[in-house]
Amino acid sequence: MSISPSLKTIIESIEALSLEDQALLFEQLYKRRLEKQLQDNVKEIAETREQELITSKSPQSQNPLLQVPATLKNNPLFDEVLEYIEAYRHELDQETEAYYRERDAEVQAK
Repeated sequence: MSISPSLKTIIESIEALSLEDQALLFEQLYKRRLEKQLQDNVKEIAETREQELITSKSPQSQNPLLQVPATLKNNPLFDEVLEYIEAYRHELDQETEAYYRERDAEVQAK
C-alpha cells in the first residue's frame, strides 16, 4: 500500500511539530471524531424516530410483527439484556480510550 505524495507531506509536517503539539493535534482529532460520531448518532436517531412516526400512522401499524419490540418490554430478561448491552458498550469505550492513550504515549515517546 503506497502513500500518496500529499499524505507524505502531511505526515512530514506532523513529524516536524513538537511532541506537545503532536499530542494536542491527536487529541483534537480524537475529539472531532467523537463529535462527528455523536452527530451521526443523533441524526440516525432522528431519522429512526421520524420513520417510526411515519410507520405508526400507516396501515402497517396493525401488523403484529411490528409490535414485537413492545412485547419485549414485558419480558423479565429485557432489563438484563439492556444492562449487558450497556456494559459491553462501556467496555468498548474503555478499550478505545486505552488504545488512544497508548497511541498518544507512543507519539510522546518519539
